[in-house]
Amino acid sequence: MLPLATLALIGYALWRGGSLLGIALMTAGLLVHLALTVRLGRATLGGVGGHAEWVRDTSTRPRLHRHPGWLAGVALIVGGLLLVFLG
Repeated sequence: MLPLATLALIGYALWRGGSLLGIALMTAGLLVHLALTVRLGRATLGGVGGHAEWVRDTSTRPRLHRHPGWLAGVALIVGGLLLVFLG
């Protein structure tokens, strides 16, 4: 949901003529979230097997959920929003 909202905000900022740096920050945050979403999808979908599924459940998915990139992406989006709307 956050990538769709970010995409809508980027479109609005472009239409409004917002700060290019703010739009670039929001775009970077969007790309970070999309990359992590793809990685999480790849970790969830994949070959079926007892051990492989156990590794995904106990290691890969929880590690991706705790990845600091999620917070970094949100920080980039919020920073971009502040530059667009206040700058």
